[in-house]
Amino acid sequence: MIWEEDYSGVLLPKDQTFDDDKKMDQISRLMGVNTRIVAFYFDKAEYADEIRILKEVALMLSNRYNLRIGLVTGEKLVTKMKKAHPELFGEAGMSSLVLQRYDGTMIKMNVNEVPPGRYLWWFSVHSTKPVEELTPAAY
Repeated sequence: MIWEEDYSGVLLPKDQTFDDDKKMDQISRLMGVNTRIVAFYFDKAEYADEIRILKEVALMLSNRYNLRIGLVTGEKLVTKMKKAHPELFGEAGMSSLVLQRYDGTMIKMNVNEVPPGRYLWWFSVHSTKPVEELTPAAY
């Protein structure tokens, strides 16, 4: 019970317990620190390789308890989302990747700008804040 001693009464009320298998998910939900990535692909056939690679990358990153990855491939739904939320898409094209980091920062990418082989790098770099350089002035 590593987490119970550290967080009993701080993140969870004292009378509430959590399941041993889902401790980290429950704690991260209470802290509100989930990073979300949503991939919009307008044409499943055209982007079949990209979708396959995205699923492989999502599987590789599945150990990150604070990262959620979603996939939208329905043409009608992608069109509806672009009309309702044009800020999630680029000026040209109907396919994009959108990342909202735990601090609220939103980053979008046209899927044609970054090769699918760089998805793992893109997700990892943009889902965390850069670390500030430690200098004598920072102390």
